[in-house]
Amino acid sequence: MTNVIKVSDRALHWLGQRNFLIFSFVCLLFSFLFTAIPYYLLVLIGINVDEDTSLLVKTSIEEGNLLLSFFSSCIGVPIIETFIFQSLPMFLIGRYISKKSCWKVIGSAILFGAAHYFNVSYMIIAFSMGLVFAYSIVLYEKHHNIVEATLVVMFVHGLRNGIALLANI
Repeated sequence: MTNVIKVSDRALHWLGQRNFLIFSFVCLLFSFLFTAIPYYLLVLIGINVDEDTSLLVKTSIEEGNLLLSFFSSCIGVPIIETFIFQSLPMFLIGRYISKKSCWKVIGSAILFGAAHYFNVSYMIIAFSMGLVFAYSIVLYEKHHNIVEATLVVMFVHGLRNGIALLANI
């Protein structure tokens, strides 16, 4: 068991040292893989997640034009959400509650999930995505700085939203 932990520590250390694009790509992959777990568990118990989330995206496209939806979901929303529900809570938790990364990650993921309260299933999936994003901030910040770490997550969040938008056109 300790050998597995040593290998994963080395892999995470290697990943944290990578440049912006490599780290962003790996973070994007993990965000899709990690959110697949609650997605399929919800589907397994009979909750139709696709209907709720695709309706949400399609409604936002129909209410305005596609260009406005693209800019808001791929640029505006990731900037605001990453700052308000990820970086700021992680800073405040680290400053006033606990310096441990696990509490910062869990706390910001709870806020990120709660901010996506369109329905409970979407909130659960957003929570798992928040875990990936918050852990990405912690990991990238170890080898870079908080600004770069936040920018990576904003970029990945924007890519994820863009993929979701394109998938529902």
